[in-house]
Amino acid sequence: MEKKSYSIPKVKAEYDYTKFNILDRNRIISKAHVKQLAEDIKEHGQQIPVIVNEHMDIIDGQHRLAALSAIGYPVLYYMTNGMDVNDVGRLNTLQAKWGEKDWIHNYAAGGSKSYKALEKSKEKYPDVPYRTLLYAYCGNSFPSQYIRAGKVEITAEELAAGKEALKYLAKFRKIMSIVPGSKRAFSCAILWCAHHEDKVNLDRLCKRVTKDIWHAKGYARVLDWLSWFEETNNKYLGDCQYFVQLYKQEVDQSKKKGAAKRQKAKAAEKAAKKSGKPKQQTKYAKPVRKVHSLDADLFRAILGSNTKVMDLADIQNKAS
Repeated sequence: MEKKSYSIPKVKAEYDYTKFNILDRNRIISKAHVKQLAEDIKEHGQQIPVIVNEHMDIIDGQHRLAALSAIGYPVLYYMTNGMDVNDVGRLNTLQAKWGEKDWIHNYAAGGSKSYKALEKSKEKYPDVPYRTLLYAYCGNSFPSQYIRAGKVEITAEELAAGKEALKYLAKFRKIMSIVPGSKRAFSCAILWCAHHEDKVNLDRLCKRVTKDIWHAKGYARVLDWLSWFEETNNKYLGDCQYFVQLYKQEVDQSKKKGAAKRQKAKAAEKAAKKSGKPKQQTKYAKPVRKVHSLDADLFRAILGSNTKVMDLADIQNKAS
């Protein structure tokens, strides 16, 4: 079979944003995504060029264009002839975005003990979602941005307690398929009980829940499941265990701690302003002139206006 030869398209740069055409049939531009991209480009530069066709129609990268125009950076792009609006959806469909599993593996491979523990737990309990595993260890599911940013930290005590809680959750594996409503909320409610073994009769709870799960409704919240656990566990018994009351107290305490932490951060910010220390901001260069190929001005725009950059001819001579 004859091998085909492909030419590598030349990456160009352009400050004139009006030269690019946004196709009507492309997806709606998200302001939040543009803002996020702009902050990332300020810090790391434009890593992926925009793809256009011979008519300067954007096939891939309209959010990058919006972000670059918002901060005054040049648009790095390359041209591929023959592509049209039908290729827009195909390219976006083929792009596999990183999920929680990929981010956790990334930080685990980088040496994070907390993320390594999550990976090992996932291997042992493949049916348990990562957010539920986090709840087992930290009593908190954490927003996805915390996971992506590598901010999850699990102490040795939390790790030991979480392992025991997951062992208790495994006892309910047989009935998990028939649990109505949110299985994640059910699992988190069970884990909450496991973390309060000094106040909850776990053996009795397991027997009651396993026996009466057929009568449960499709609850969507942890609080609703704990309310049902309380009703089921205390049936015909005098020694009532108040799950809901204790859970609400803990939630209120958590909210107060969060509010105090935010207030402390604001106070520190005000103190910094009074002391005259300027807030550090990411610097980026303003556009110098329109460019159509990589040159010294482009490098200054990407690296910063104060960066010492040789002319393109000098760079090529030095490379050769």
